[in-house]
Amino acid sequence: MSLKPTMSKDAQQLHDLIVGKILGHERGHERDQQTKDYILGISDMGWCREYARHMVLKTPRDPGYVRKERYDWAAMIGRSLESSVLDALQAGDLVLKRGLEVSVVLPSGLRIKGHPDAVLVGVLDGVDVVIDVKTKDGLAAPMKDGADLQQQFQRRLYGHACKQEGLVSGDVKVGNLWLDRSASSDQWAWVELEDLEDYMLDEVDQWLSDVTYAVTHDEPAMQDQPYHMCEAVCPFFVSCRGDAEPPEVVDDPHGVVDRAAAAMRQATALEREAKDLRRSYREEVEGVTGKTERFSITSTRINESETPAQFRKAHTRVTIRERKR
Repeated sequence: MSLKPTMSKDAQQLHDLIVGKILGHERGHERDQQTKDYILGISDMGWCREYARHMVLKTPRDPGYVRKERYDWAAMIGRSLESSVLDALQAGDLVLKRGLEVSVVLPSGLRIKGHPDAVLVGVLDGVDVVIDVKTKDGLAAPMKDGADLQQQFQRRLYGHACKQEGLVSGDVKVGNLWLDRSASSDQWAWVELEDLEDYMLDEVDQWLSDVTYAVTHDEPAMQDQPYHMCEAVCPFFVSCRGDAEPPEVVDDPHGVVDRAAAAMRQATALEREAKDLRRSYREEVEGVTGKTERFSITSTRINESETPAQFRKAHTRVTIRERKR
C-alpha cells in the first residue's frame, strides 16, 4: 500500500490540464525558441564551448530529449518573480528601461543578440547600471562565490550591447541581482556590481574563437560543464559524451562541484556545532517562561505521543567525506 497522497480523478484531470498549459507556455518562450532554432545568444556565452559547437553545427538533439519539468517550473517562477520585482522598481522613482532586445558586436566582428533584464538609468550618482536578474533557492552560493563565468559574460555583454546602441552613456556598471525564490532566509536579495571595461569583449571573443577553431578543424571543443550537469540538462548529451561512464574522478573543470562539496562539509560541521551549543545551554532556559532584556522565552511541555508512519518523498542522499590522499 502506497502512503503517497493521491488526487481524485477530477482533481488529477485538472492538475494535468494546468501543468500541461504551464509547461507548454514556458517551452514556447522566446529564449527556448531561439535555442530550438540553433541561434546562440548572449546568455549562452560562457556556458560550454562544446555545447556551442553543437549549436553551430546544428547537431540533431538527442532522441526523446525533454528537459526535466522542474527546470521549466523553476524558470517560470524566476521570470514571474523578476517581472514583479521590476514592476515594483518601475512603480517607484527609478528610471528603468526593460523589455529590450539588443545586440553586441565583438572585436572579431561577430554579432550576438540578447535581452537584458533592465537598465537602471543614473541610479548610482548619475551612473547607469545594466542589471541581470537571477533567482535561486537560497543565496548562500552567490553570496560566497559571486557570479560564475557565464553570468559574468552575460552581464558584460548586455552592458556593451546597451553602450553600443546608445541606451547607456558615460561610466557604466553591470551586475547581477539575485533573488531567493524560496523565501527561506532574511537575506532574500544580493547584488554584485563591476565597472564595464573594454577588455571584457576580448575575453568573450577568445572563448568563441575556441568554438570556431573546433568547428573549422572538425574536432571537439572544451567540455566546460561536469558530467552530471550535462546529463541533466544538455540536449546533445549522447552526441557529446556518447557511452562514456561517469568518471571515477568527478569531471569538474571549473571546480564548481569541489567548492560546493566544501561548502556542504562546512555547513554540516556548523550544524553539529550549533546542536552542541544548543545542548550545552538548554538547561539554563528549559522551563523558563518570560522576558529577558533581549528575548521573549516560552517553555511548553510536549507530551509523549505515537507518530504513525508517514510518506517520505524520494530524495537523493549526498555524503561528503574528506579524501585520504
